[in-house]
Amino acid sequence: GVALSVLLIAVIIGYVLKGQRQAGSKAKWHEGPGWNRLFAIYDKLAKEQFGSTDCRSKIVPSDKFGSTQIHACGNSSDAPVVLLHGMASSSLIWGDWVVPTLSKHFYTIAVDSCGDTGRTYPLGGDPSNCPKTREEVAEWLLEIGAHLSISKPISLVGYSYGSFLASEAALSSQSKYF
Repeated sequence: GVALSVLLIAVIIGYVLKGQRQAGSKAKWHEGPGWNRLFAIYDKLAKEQFGSTDCRSKIVPSDKFGSTQIHACGNSSDAPVVLLHGMASSSLIWGDWVVPTLSKHFYTIAVDSCGDTGRTYPLGGDPSNCPKTREEVAEWLLEIGAHLSISKPISLVGYSYGSFLASEAALSSQSKYF
């Protein structure tokens, strides 16, 4: 289930980062053989968890922050809910039962946060280009909503660090959209 997926990803991340440190690699974010191994596992789990007919996995481009991996499930005319994972994790933590349950009643979007272990790629491969302020977090989330043609207020659900991101967006000057 979810716990096994999170544990597996954490172990792989440690292996990836250890291998890059030992090799003295100067590879950009998400580049190199370790990341390729991680993504092979990620893609397999994503297909298992979000491969249903009512889910779309896609990359949302941003000229400011890079590209964001999302998994959008359910009816796009339903009220939108964005799921934000904790640190050292990815959107895969939501796929086991949260997304299937919520997507029966809500347009549910599981997002890979910038600078973390999912498929979101920061601009130029540099994690310092990820959203850093509450206004940037809100801008990043609103870009995702705009790309998906969402015009309704977006409910934000976060776990751990994802809760921090949700709080920052809700406290921003753009709070009327959340």
